[in-house]
Amino acid sequence: MIWLAILSLVISLFLSFSKITAGFLLATLSAIIFRIENKKEAYRFSVIIAVIIFLKILSIAVIPFIVAIVVTLIFLPVVDYFQLRFRIPRGISSFIIIIISMGIISLFVYYIANILILEKQKIFENLKNVYNYFPENVRYQIELQIKVFFENIGKYLSQIFSVFASTFTIVFYIIIGIILSFYLLSDYRGIMNLVRKRFNTSGLEYTIGILGRYIRIQLLSATIVGLLVYFLCLIFSINYANVIAIVAGFFNLIPNIGFAITVIISVIITLASSGNVLFDLFKLAIVFLIDSLVETTILTPKIMGNTFKIEPTLIIVSFTISTALLGIFGFFLAVPLAVLIKNFIFNEGQVPPRF
Repeated sequence: MIWLAILSLVISLFLSFSKITAGFLLATLSAIIFRIENKKEAYRFSVIIAVIIFLKILSIAVIPFIVAIVVTLIFLPVVDYFQLRFRIPRGISSFIIIIISMGIISLFVYYIANILILEKQKIFENLKNVYNYFPENVRYQIELQIKVFFENIGKYLSQIFSVFASTFTIVFYIIIGIILSFYLLSDYRGIMNLVRKRFNTSGLEYTIGILGRYIRIQLLSATIVGLLVYFLCLIFSINYANVIAIVAGFFNLIPNIGFAITVIISVIITLASSGNVLFDLFKLAIVFLIDSLVETTILTPKIMGNTFKIEPTLIIVSFTISTALLGIFGFFLAVPLAVLIKNFIFNEGQVPPRF
């Protein structure tokens, strides 16, 4: 009889709600049933599906909460340390840390923008050099598409405006998320104490610990790789060392496939700006060989360890899901989502390593 009731409920849900809302309710119902039946793996999988659908329903509106959670995970150990070691109130330390961090990020963004503005002429000229590497038929198709675009520019104005409006909205949401992170950092212990009174938080605290450690270690590793590549490019006199270093550091945040993306972009930059292509590509190969050796022999075993080994298939699936949910913003959340899924399903109850 219970399955008849469930079937009736399923039919009523699809008749009464939109498909995406019905999907969320069905996934939630499945999670409840699996929990009652003590089917742990199926329960966890159903919870993940319900969360994914819920994020899809919220879409871009979930960005402030994601930003707030990520910032909180990064700086939570620092705020705890200042409170326990120096008796500094959480609100004061949270405010100082966020202000300093935002100042550093602003300087970094200004530095990148300054590079693009000062060297825009060189960049356009170099793009022409890359264009010359394409076969004649490919160049013809590119020129044709550019011509069609400018002929129909009026049709694209609304889309261009939509992109700018969306960008402004995302920036606004990020600012709101940073402000929200201040309150989460300040009130984190009080929030957790309230939750503990009602629920068993061991799994939640483990997830927070493992995800926070992953984000902090990835940022540290990306910074080290970016600096290493920058100095190696300077030593070997490779053009646009700063751009290649930024690309290397950014895509280092993506395990397994990030290195390949970095190499491809760096080769394009070298082809565009080199006077001696073969020699410069050889130097670039040496740079990434050294970078790869440092990552595999020092960074991965000494910093990352075995805790965060993620299968490439899971990463690709995570990229597909997160970008479908949140677009470009989801690109940054793909790998943390993969870590969260992996540890939520397979490692609940373990003690997260410290960092």
